Parts: sequence; structure tokens; C-alpha cells
Amino acid sequence: MNPGISILGCPVSASIILAVAVFAASAAAQNQSIKVSVSSAKVEKGASVHVTIESRVRGVKAVVVRPGIGVESLELKAESDGKDNILVGVVQVPGDSPDGMYVIHAWTGDARRPTAVGKGNFRGGSIIADFFIGNYVDKNDAAGDIDAYLKDFRSVGGNFLIAHNLIIPPGAFYSSKIIKRGSDADLVELLLERADRSGMPALLSVSWDMTRNTPLPGVSRK
Repeated sequence: MNPGISILGCPVSASIILAVAVFAASAAAQNQSIKVSVSSAKVEKGASVHVTIESRVRGVKAVVVRPGIGVESLELKAESDGKDNILVGVVQVPGDSPDGMYVIHAWTGDARRPTAVGKGNFRGGSIIADFFIGNYVDKNDAAGDIDAYLKDFRSVGGNFLIAHNLIIPPGAFYSSKIIKRGSDADLVELLLERADRSGMPALLSVSWDMTRNTPLPGVSRK
């Protein structure tokens, strides 16, 4: 059987888990965009993956999130003389590497407030996913509770998260100027930081604003 994606051990199609939203971008944004591509979407252990990064802006930096290990710097060099807008790097996948998804994160500017961002990924072995529900986190020790959850999930083979129910009627679990906050703590940012540290990729599920009554005032239901 080919390794695949599963939720709590049950195989499912990757299309059920991964959703890609494409937005129209202005010409200025396109000039600052970063394109990350990999030589293979799936790799055998003991092999290597070549990463190509294209950017019209200089000063691109990149890291790779390794399953079960965490964030490592990715060394980049110009593809050829006179073409510093195309950078290349190599990610080695040792034979004893844990199963999971490798994520390439590239950016320009300050890492905390980047001017442009690009991402790529590939997988080695199986992906075992779980839904992370922010409402179940111990609010008195959110960091400790998330760390304990990641450790327990990893111990049973888990290596991939889907952060779900990010907005509930009392408020959102992340900082927002539009949606009412559920608490002072930004659980989404905390989860992503802790997940990166432990080498566990996380996706954020699509949510709608459950803090407002629908339909909104002035909008009739047809």
C-alpha cells in the first residue's frame, strides 16, 4: 500500500484536507511575490529534494520545517551567474527520518513582518493528521497544554495538524480587527509557533464569522 494521508489512521483523499484559495493580486504585489518549487512532491528516504526559489526582490531567506525536528535554515545560492533572482537549495532526507511533510518557507524583509512570502512542500512517508480544536485548550496554561498535546500526538505517530473551529460564537482564537476576540491570548499564533518548533506542519481551516448573526443587517435571505 502506498503511504498516504490519514486522519486518526483512516485513509482519506488529500483533496478533502487541502484547500487552496487563489486571490487576484495587484501588479505591485506580483513584483514582490516569491515562487517556491520542489523537484519532487514525494521523496523516498535517503534521497534529496532540489528547491528552486524565484523572486524579483533580492535578499530572500528560507527555512525548512523537518518532521519531528523543527525549523532549520536552508542554504541558498544563485542558480547561475547573473541570475540572482533564481535561487536554489537542497534538502537532504536521511534514511532514518520520521515520516511527514517537509515545508519550505521563504521570505524577504523582517521574518516577523515579511514584505513577501512563498511556500513549498513535499512529503516523505505517511502523513497522520488530527484536528486541533482551540476551544479545548487549557486557558490557564495554553503553551503547556499545547506542548503536551503535540507530544502525545507525536507518540502515537501523528505528524500533521489541521487547526479547526478557529471562530466560535464568543469570539476568535486569533488577533483580528474585524472579528470579536474570544480571549486576550492568540491561540492560533501560539499553536503555529509550537508546531514549528516540534516539526509538525499545521493547516488553518476555513472559518466564517460566528460572532455575528446571519444574515447580516440589511442583507435579505432569498
